[in-house]
Amino acid sequence: MPDLSEFTQRFIEMRVHKAYVCRQNKALRHRAFYGVDQYTSDSDIVCILQHTGWLVIPDYETDDTSFEGYSVVLKVLRSRNQYPSQTRHHIKSRKASQYEGHSLKVESVCKLTNLGNDKELLALALKMPTEIDFEMNRRAQKSHFKA
Repeated sequence: MPDLSEFTQRFIEMRVHKAYVCRQNKALRHRAFYGVDQYTSDSDIVCILQHTGWLVIPDYETDDTSFEGYSVVLKVLRSRNQYPSQTRHHIKSRKASQYEGHSLKVESVCKLTNLGNDKELLALALKMPTEIDFEMNRRAQKSHFKA
């Protein structure tokens, strides 16, 4: 995640394609997340969703064609001194201390029938204080010229 300082005490949205919401996700297998209830901002969102119980992560990618992914609304909080480890919903978080990022807390999750086209996704990404992936930018510009 980029520097979230300007979003402290505010809400951000992350969109997750359904292909990543399965136990085949490498980050889930490696438990790439830190904390309980409040997680480090570099934690994997799928791990957080399983740990908090917002979603039950299936073994394999769903073939349900009624949706493309999830919208996850997170509250950005100040960093904590300690992020404890705990087992919840069949997954154990990792412990961290002296983390220099921000904390994230899940506020809501909902299914999205459409994640958005490249132009919409680029517009959302541009709101974040980070560099945009070159390929995504190129695809968005390409689709803009076709319109």
